[in-house]
Amino acid sequence: MNPQNLPETVGQCSDCLHLRRVASARGSVFVLCRRAALEPTFPRYPNLPMSDCLGYEPCAAVEN
Repeated sequence: MNPQNLPETVGQCSDCLHLRRVASARGSVFVLCRRAALEPTFPRYPNLPMSDCLGYEPCAAVEN
């Protein structure tokens, strides 16, 4: 599992800088794209697995 505690099966979102993990009171986990707040062309809750996203930025880019 990645640092967001999401399975690799969510695709490219699993290690994206714009990802926000949202957990419901019932224990379900959703992937929120924070980029959607600034750019309406991006879906707020993308269909998973996401294999190719133009807004993808790996989290590792922040650590450098």
